[in-house]
Amino acid sequence: MEQSSSSDGVELAAKRPDLSPSGADTGEDRLSALPEDILVLILLRIDTIAEAARTSVLARCWRRTWAFLPELNFCSAPDNRHVFEVLAVPEAPALRRIHVATTDDAPDSVAAWLPLAARRLSGDLVYRTWQPS
Repeated sequence: MEQSSSSDGVELAAKRPDLSPSGADTGEDRLSALPEDILVLILLRIDTIAEAARTSVLARCWRRTWAFLPELNFCSAPDNRHVFEVLAVPEAPALRRIHVATTDDAPDSVAAWLPLAARRLSGDLVYRTWQPS
């Protein structure tokens, strides 16, 4: 795309780079070509582990990428069963942070996932219960 501008009567032509992705018309999956550590960095920018897990529908290589996140954030978890399921993924790495905010404050529920967290956690554990208003 040509763009002309005038400065002191001199015409300058600047060529803008083509910013459209090269595979946009072919349906090419360029995200899947990224290395797994880059995909993990992308998923770390997502607010909660539930949202990160939803990305598994994007492509086959994204199916288990969320399980390799070094930080887990469970905001507004309705119950601790969800926390247990995520921590129980066998090939998951060590964690540097787990943050759980839930309305489920039953001791038995926390006791189910706390041993899993203890085995994988090498950093901070933040646990908060709250009652919806």
